Amino acid sequence: MEEFKKDVLNNQQENSVPLQEPKKRNHKRKPRTKVAKGQERPEEKDATEMNTSQQGDEKSEANADEKGKKKRSHYKKKVNKKAVISSTTVAGNETESVPEISVVGKQSEEIEVFDYEELEEALGGPVELDKLPSVFFAPDLTTKSKKKRPGMEKSRSVENEIKPDFESKKNSTAAQGKGRYSAVPPPKDLTVERKGKSKKSGNQSKPKIFGKVQNQEERLKNVEEDQHRKSEKQHKKKIRKDTENEFKISTPSVKLPTKKDKKSFASGKETNQKYKQITFVKETTDKAQHKPVSLDGNIKLKSSSSADKSTKQESVVKEYCHPYDVLNGRKNRIRFDRYLDPKICEKKIKENDSKMYIGTLRINKRNRIDAYVTTDKLESDIFIFGIRDRNRALEGDTVYVELVDLDKVWEKKKENMIRKREQKSQEEIEVDEKSKPKYAGKVVAVANSRKDRVFSGIITISRNGATTSDTNNDDKSIDNVAEEVDVIEDLAHADENIETVEQTDHDSLQPKDINKNSSTEKKNNIRMVWFKPIDKRVPLMGIPLRLAPPDIVENEAKYTNLLVVVRIQKWPIDSLTPLGAFVRELGHIGNIPAETEAILSDNGISEIPFSKKALKGLPPTPWSIEQAEINKRRDLRDTRIFTIDPATAKDLDDAVHVTKLDENEFEVGVHIADVSHFVKQHTALDHEAFDRGTSTYLCDRVIPMLPSLLCEELCSLNPGVDRLAFSVIWKMDGVGNIKETWFGKTVIRSCAKLSYDDAQSVIEGNGLPETVTIKDHKSTEVEQDIIYLFNMSKKMRERRFSNGALSINSIRLSFKLNELGEPYEVSIYEQKDANRLIEEFMLRANMSVAEKITEHYPNEALLRQHSPPHEKSLNEFLKIAENLGYSFDSSSAGSLQESFNAIESEDAKAVLKLLAVKPMQRAKYFCTGSFETTKFRHYALNVPLYTHFTSPIRRFADIIVHRQLEAALLGKKTCSYKKDVVQKTASHCNERKEGAKNSQDMNLQLYLTHYLYNLEKETGKHVICNAIVTQVLKDAFDILVPEYGLEKRIHMDSIPIEKYVYDAAKNSQSVYWKEGIDSSWEWDQKRRNDEDAVVPVGEMIALDNEEEKDDCQIALVKIPEELLGKNVLDEENRMQKFDTFSKLNVRIQVNVERSPPVVNVYPINPFM
Repeated sequence: MEEFKKDVLNNQQENSVPLQEPKKRNHKRKPRTKVAKGQERPEEKDATEMNTSQQGDEKSEANADEKGKKKRSHYKKKVNKKAVISSTTVAGNETESVPEISVVGKQSEEIEVFDYEELEEALGGPVELDKLPSVFFAPDLTTKSKKKRPGMEKSRSVENEIKPDFESKKNSTAAQGKGRYSAVPPPKDLTVERKGKSKKSGNQSKPKIFGKVQNQEERLKNVEEDQHRKSEKQHKKKIRKDTENEFKISTPSVKLPTKKDKKSFASGKETNQKYKQITFVKETTDKAQHKPVSLDGNIKLKSSSSADKSTKQESVVKEYCHPYDVLNGRKNRIRFDRYLDPKICEKKIKENDSKMYIGTLRINKRNRIDAYVTTDKLESDIFIFGIRDRNRALEGDTVYVELVDLDKVWEKKKENMIRKREQKSQEEIEVDEKSKPKYAGKVVAVANSRKDRVFSGIITISRNGATTSDTNNDDKSIDNVAEEVDVIEDLAHADENIETVEQTDHDSLQPKDINKNSSTEKKNNIRMVWFKPIDKRVPLMGIPLRLAPPDIVENEAKYTNLLVVVRIQKWPIDSLTPLGAFVRELGHIGNIPAETEAILSDNGISEIPFSKKALKGLPPTPWSIEQAEINKRRDLRDTRIFTIDPATAKDLDDAVHVTKLDENEFEVGVHIADVSHFVKQHTALDHEAFDRGTSTYLCDRVIPMLPSLLCEELCSLNPGVDRLAFSVIWKMDGVGNIKETWFGKTVIRSCAKLSYDDAQSVIEGNGLPETVTIKDHKSTEVEQDIIYLFNMSKKMRERRFSNGALSINSIRLSFKLNELGEPYEVSIYEQKDANRLIEEFMLRANMSVAEKITEHYPNEALLRQHSPPHEKSLNEFLKIAENLGYSFDSSSAGSLQESFNAIESEDAKAVLKLLAVKPMQRAKYFCTGSFETTKFRHYALNVPLYTHFTSPIRRFADIIVHRQLEAALLGKKTCSYKKDVVQKTASHCNERKEGAKNSQDMNLQLYLTHYLYNLEKETGKHVICNAIVTQVLKDAFDILVPEYGLEKRIHMDSIPIEKYVYDAAKNSQSVYWKEGIDSSWEWDQKRRNDEDAVVPVGEMIALDNEEEKDDCQIALVKIPEELLGKNVLDEENRMQKFDTFSKLNVRIQVNVERSPPVVNVYPINPFM
């Protein structure tokens, strides 16, 4: 090694050449600092100070140096050398140098060097080396550092000759100019030793003297130090890249022209690279509106000159790029369209662009290829077909949608339905032009998505194990599992901030291994695991191994039946599946607490303790009302006020009273807990209550919106204690007509806590139970008050329905739990007269408050509206009712209610009400200034203005309404909320309320499945129930189990029958059972797993209508003789007939080994 280093040094000394004119350089370098004329550069200033001689003064020496530089540049001559470094130039604005090494023995080239003899004569004699000015030498050709150090650089010619890395620097450029670095190595006698930066001090004892010669050991030491420094730089650079933000935009998905390409365009030369025209947004420092600028390959940045002509600032022209659209060097196939700038979308909406709309995305649970966007600007939903047009948006996202050609989308939809029919899909699919939507669109941007969104499911190593049968690959070209595996692993590498994306070994996920068991996969090559969500509307996710559970590879069996929570990290533009990250474990499948946590996670319900900051906002305990506060309010503590709530309620937020003033005049009051007194605006508690939005009621507990100190104590209107309230008091006649209304803050003291059953006992004439405690008043007086209120509420209800109100209630279940938290008893929640009594006065209070706040704040009032039913779904319901012989008037809510009232059969009325619920939309909060007045109306209540005021303990929207009502009563010009803030609050409350409602419904189904499972397990008998047929289709029929409120669809191929006959005219289905075989989940699973299973033959009775014949997909036959009679059962042919409203016996089987648990319902074979 030592001999090699000596040979290198000797070779350097032999090939040293005199200093050339510094006209070219062969490396990229950060531009030097521009200075005004007459000023000295920082580099030259530092170098001059370092090499100043002790003789003479600094001013005269600087002048001499400047003259010497000018004279030396005119004296040159040509010489021949055995080995030279030549430079070539390329076309362009800047000169580029490409160093090359000549081979000894070949014809040598001529280069220009200084003639030192002539130079000496021109300078007037010999010059001492220590008086020469600073000379700058070429930097290391192999270095990648862009930092420029002021002062003199040491020679790196030794390293250049040891390892000439010229090929990597062919594109480097160097501008000609005075004082630039030379592209040739310096002579050995002009190299200097540099051990560090010189400190500017007046007492420098040993200044560096230019011209000090290094010995061989020192040169070798410098080479080793420089190599060590370079390795440290590269290591630090890698660490810095590893810690960069993963969403940092380094390269947009559309490749931008390089600097070389720009020069080629400018010079008129063509290039093979084709660039797509892209839109950029110019960012300005002022608040002016952004204007899109279209730029193509001939991009040129505009420059603006400042006051100082020597400096120029380039105006920043930046293209909008969503973080999900950044490729970071990957070269995968683009799967989706790039997101548009939301500002541009919003501008188009404000300009009433006929193609751009904003709305909420809803994905079909049965067929997640189909999605719909509900917008307030159109009368019908916008149909979104396929994952491409959905463009990575998730259920519940607020999205910008651009309308597209409906006919093209519909053709794709029909092709997809035909393909599914060919695959013998279990879903009921009908290619009917009547179901064609009015609008079709595609998602172009996501305006708002739920924060901290997480999903529950299971994690597997094998992608095949995570793939479900309902994968929504709507395009054959994208159905390539192996390609998607490559893409997702590239994304994993990119997520780890690896600079280059290389082809890695995918042994565990290649097509040859996809159909193998996970046990055969090579664990050392696993880079990704896969997450299968419970909610089928959520896509499959790939999780990089570093973001997965640490023991997933070694302990794969543990996660087979373990529920986990995963969040989406990002969904890149070049991947069909998003990247996820493991959050936490929930528990095993089938465990009620784990399943409940999964439900809450999927609906965005967070069950975490309140923060310390929020709890600090609570008043100290024990708490009592100050006299100063009482003096500000109306004192009603002596008034006979009581509450009527469910027996288990703890948060009592409403109370009522009635006082007879005259023969036909009453004072009726509704008193609501004054929560806004405790929850002040813009406090930590206010922000936390806003985030929660609403309380969530589960079977075993309540997840409160406010701390328990407020919910159950200070705000709850408990009997016998003074409480603050916000009251609405009317003067009414005996039938509930309002004569006068008063709003105000009050102090009340409830005398009794009554349940609905207690009040119902009084209404039925049985009086209050003996267990009820009445404080400070007589029980007979309370009973009389209940009768007064009931009589008025009954008249108010009749009047409300006669004015066009509609009431359609779905079935609600109620459970009783044992000590272990498992259900042992279930019942259907039934509304009684006591419930309707409270309902009427709460509705009237909400309407009165809505009228008051809208009058004072017409643009900022927070109201609640209910839109009419979906037109398409409503027409389907009307068609079903007509086929069953019932005529419905759907012109208004009132006419629809009258149609229901005309039905005599209670079974038919129950079934039709159940079918009528499906077209109905959910009511929503809104700000009056954000909608037209025609949108204010509440469809079901049939009133022009409505809001929520009566439940501030469990609804944040009610707290906002309380604040607005208080501001109106105080005569304030503003309600302390701007229109945009109110609308955002309304949207947030809608989202939280829907999440809470879905959580409650899913939790009820969870407890029902466990109840049915335990019932069969404990009794050892099958669970057999009565059912009603609600709808008959061509190859299926729907049933309702009234006892448990279960709705299921029975497919013909899921039961053991030989054939079935559909009669469209009578809307009936006749099935022919197999002998001795009963339907069950076991038989159905065996049939599904048997490839040779025989599908029952479907037949249809011949129709006179040619259109229906063309639409029919099963064989047409004449009416069989056994169907001519009215018999429901034909024992000779083992035939059973199903009509709408017909009753049958069904068997219920539950599978708790899946998440969520599945309830299977099968009709009983009556011929067993």
